[in-house]
Amino acid sequence: MAKRRAEDVRADDDALLAHLAARSRGRPPRACASIAALAAGAGLSKCQARRALSALEAEGLLAVERRFRPDGGQAENAYRVTPAGRARLARPA
Repeated sequence: MAKRRAEDVRADDDALLAHLAARSRGRPPRACASIAALAAGAGLSKCQARRALSALEAEGLLAVERRFRPDGGQAENAYRVTPAGRARLARPA
């Protein structure tokens, strides 16, 4: 498999960040979604979405609340675009 260019990876990150910002509701605004739903909404594969989520969280552009059902199973995580993430979305391309 060919290595992806940094510009392509950055575009994936921006697409996912924009999708999460658009889905965010409530106070504070957050989006609850599965990896599959996020990937589909941002036009990415699940693998690309997981990588983008990790990168965005590591950069402080996204806060992730890991959620669990009462039986201990994994529920959809909640994602909140941070002020730094909103600033990144607001800057010109």
